[in-house]
Amino acid sequence: AGPIGVETASALKERGLDVVLIEMMPNVLPGMLDPDMAGIVAERLVKSGVRVICSKAVKELRGVERVSSVVLEGEEIPTDLVVMAIGVKPDVELAVRAGLALGPTKTIAVDDHLRTSNPDIFAIGDCAEARCLITKRPVRSQLATTAIRMGRVAGINAAGGDEIFDGVLNAVVTIAGGLEVASVGLTATVAGEAGIEAVSARVRCLNKPHYFPGAEPVMIKLVAERKGQRLLGGQFLGTGAAERANRLALAIRKEMTAKEFSKVDYCYAPPVSDSIDPMVVAAEALLRRR
Repeated sequence: AGPIGVETASALKERGLDVVLIEMMPNVLPGMLDPDMAGIVAERLVKSGVRVICSKAVKELRGVERVSSVVLEGEEIPTDLVVMAIGVKPDVELAVRAGLALGPTKTIAVDDHLRTSNPDIFAIGDCAEARCLITKRPVRSQLATTAIRMGRVAGINAAGGDEIFDGVLNAVVTIAGGLEVASVGLTATVAGEAGIEAVSARVRCLNKPHYFPGAEPVMIKLVAERKGQRLLGGQFLGTGAAERANRLALAIRKEMTAKEFSKVDYCYAPPVSDSIDPMVVAAEALLRRR
């Protein structure tokens, strides 16, 4: 139930198939969302007709010549199609044979110019290590957007330029049962695992004034350091989720605090947006969580 699994489940359901989505972690989209936000996404998937099973791993695929069932702990589910969306393990065999160093994430170690331990060799994409802009620690960033940015930097440097790849915030967006879901930076869970004392606030707003036709709910969760309230991350559900994640990514890069973010200018017109931007509402809620 990562982004690809969720998108595939939603697409197959739209085509009229009976769909079961299985996730061995406690909640859907575990790399993107905290449990409270993931629960809302799971409810949306269930409402769309997808059966969601969490905290269970697939034990066995049964069948002769083709699959006939999937076995979980305590249950066997008949099926005629299985989509495995379990992520990828980077293939670094060539790099190891070439004598290149691997980093702590078991991907190819690179410097800020994307050079490997051999200065004549560059590495990018899923097989190359990135650096989290917040924790400054090595991370895997297996996203198309990261690969594109890395490719540009490595290409410039391989051609004799001097371009720096400073790191990633792992901005991600997906669709779950017609619901736009996005995240960027650290979740509250990941911040805690990184040893950062964080606070978070979750708000539910409308993307337009309540009296205007077509107003839809949006859910926003912002995460910040408790001391100083530097922004660390955010999670977004509803129309415009990707744009909000992109805006927060810039704020995190500029090391803005929740107070600074609450003062950012925004547009207002009833057909387009409310008089108080939902991101400002979320930032002000965060300020009350000291």
